Amino acid sequence: IQAGRAAARNIEALVAGRETKPFRYLDKGSLATIGRAKAVGSIGRMEFSGWFAWWVWWVVHIAYLVGYRNRIAVMMGWAWQYFAFSRGARLITGRWWTGADESQPEDSAEDAGPPGANGSPERPSEPSLVGPPDSR
Repeated sequence: IQAGRAAARNIEALVAGRETKPFRYLDKGSLATIGRAKAVGSIGRMEFSGWFAWWVWWVVHIAYLVGYRNRIAVMMGWAWQYFAFSRGARLITGRWWTGADESQPEDSAEDAGPPGANGSPERPSEPSLVGPPDSR
């Protein structure tokens, strides 16, 4: 975020014929969740862990979302995952996303089948962060 804002200011300065300024990174700290209602964090010389760090992580991530509606949607989703004891709230389990240039016409999408079927190109196995590849 910091680099993007600095780049935008420098582009505006170039367009306006002003001098650009070098980018200076400001370390705002580190936060990481390590379990259910547990996290670790450091901001400046302060280090914290446990429930308080998890709460700080939660607040910071919600604060950096764009738009009120997004914040509400994410908070509701996280609350559901928390109270339902769901483990998959933030796991990447893999999915093939197709860009606009790769999309198939609507009428042929149903008949396409899995990769490799009907002469469609083979795709490598899907990435997964959950279990070994054979367990899917």
